[in-house]
Amino acid sequence: MGSTIMCFSLFITIRSSLQSSIGNYIRLLEILLVHFRKAIILYTFI
Repeated sequence: MGSTIMCFSLFITIRSSLQSSIGNYIRLLEILLVHFRKAIILYTFI
């Protein structure tokens, strides 16, 4: 019974860490998109 609980907690920990890393990746992509858009706007003005 104890090993099942340990496996479950390990699974939850891995899942939460995966979700946080994916969230960081998405945030990085959004920042890149914003900078890219600004660069395109500047480029069209020049």
